[in-house]
Amino acid sequence: MYKQPLPFFSPDESATSGGVFSASPISTSPTPDQSASADHLQSLLRELWAEDNWLDYPLRGSLNLDVQVFDTDCFGVMWHGAYTKWLEMGRVRLLEAYGVKLSRPDEPEGYVYPVAEQRFVFKRPARYGDTLLLLSGLRLAGHKLFFRQCFYNVQSGKSTLESETLNLVVDMQWRLQRRLPKEIIEKLAVYGTST
Repeated sequence: MYKQPLPFFSPDESATSGGVFSASPISTSPTPDQSASADHLQSLLRELWAEDNWLDYPLRGSLNLDVQVFDTDCFGVMWHGAYTKWLEMGRVRLLEAYGVKLSRPDEPEGYVYPVAEQRFVFKRPARYGDTLLLLSGLRLAGHKLFFRQCFYNVQSGKSTLESETLNLVVDMQWRLQRRLPKEIIEKLAVYGTST
């Protein structure tokens, strides 16, 4: 049975944390601007998730970020390497939200999820100071993990980048898992995915 996916952050955290690194809101009493921002973000999320192109991705999550100076090139535009970093963070957070953890290098029985293919479509520039919303969706096909991810400018609601990424599962000896490990299937199957 399909269950509603877990969010990466609570609605209160999304508006007040100023990014993804804060574990709790900065203020316990949101200001009127923060409340309006949270309402706008929730409205944007509902609108974007309702689009048909997300229906094939039963596992979903989102995170927001502010474009920092270190994410930009000399023209103040977010450069492709910064997108790659945030896309990885979105995939990891999505898996963690559903109970699938990346293994540490000293865990001999764990798994890692290397990127096998990645495709970007740049839509419009994101600039220093913009607030972006990253939507991430996951679907399984056999032993492959297919991620669809899109960045949206929170102020305009328009997409800045779309990405499709294929990840594989390998054990800590770098052996490809031609079948998804049972513990991963059990965690993800609860939310309506099938292999």
